[in-house]
Amino acid sequence: MRVLVVDDELGIREGCRRALTAQKFEVELAENGPAGLQKLREGTFDILLVDAMMPGMSGMEMLQHVRKLYPDLICIIITGYATVELAVQAMREGAHDFVAKPFTPALLLQVINREVDRRRLKREALRVKDLEEELSGLTRVKAEMEKLAAIESRFMLTMVHILRAPVAVMQNSIQL
Repeated sequence: MRVLVVDDELGIREGCRRALTAQKFEVELAENGPAGLQKLREGTFDILLVDAMMPGMSGMEMLQHVRKLYPDLICIIITGYATVELAVQAMREGAHDFVAKPFTPALLLQVINREVDRRRLKREALRVKDLEEELSGLTRVKAEMEKLAAIESRFMLTMVHILRAPVAVMQNSIQL
């Protein structure tokens, strides 16, 4: 899985990199919103960790751009200004979760893994729904095939009966 960490604090970026690369994530770093958007355009990412408060373009502004361009990207807000209002705003803007600074690598991994599992379950649910629709379609086709087989069987019995009647008459005449 590829993760993009966008934070104006070098320590947070590097801490996230160390914690995530130890768990086999591929990690890219960006120091601000515009640099993060550029990295998103250049590559494919599964997860975005973005600081809510950055100079220039805030994480919330970046989140608005990201949601339009990459609706399936898992976005997690990280911030030192954790308030209920900010968390609500982040969720309204499309963030999947919210992590308050300072955080431990274990907490970061827990949040990321929960979102990855949630995405996997959502995809599985869609796959199951598609399979159920396909099964429903196949059930309808099977029912139609059974109807056609019954019609064919009746047709064949009728044809055998129709063809046997003149032959039976001729056999009786010959025998007489």
